[in-house]
Amino acid sequence: MREGSGTIGRLSERVKPPSMNRTVNHLERAGYVERTADADDGRKAVVIPTVDGRRLVDETRRRDAWLHQRLNALSAGQRATLAEAAAILRELADS
Repeated sequence: MREGSGTIGRLSERVKPPSMNRTVNHLERAGYVERTADADDGRKAVVIPTVDGRRLVDETRRRDAWLHQRLNALSAGQRATLAEAAAILRELADS
């Protein structure tokens, strides 16, 4: 959604369309996106982020940048320890 809106087909280029439809339905119910008919092809729906959706994207990007900065400040040994801990947490979550 870097451009602010997109069709479901364009959004689903990297996932299967039914998966994208479910995702968009969920985001729409949560109030993060709205659908509108494509001006050129009424069969297509254009997905537009709402104010809350844009706010969520902006906050997520800020948090990602913060985490990226903090991770880059770690030593190689600290990153290795963190990777080991993440693997253990994955195992716990999967059990």
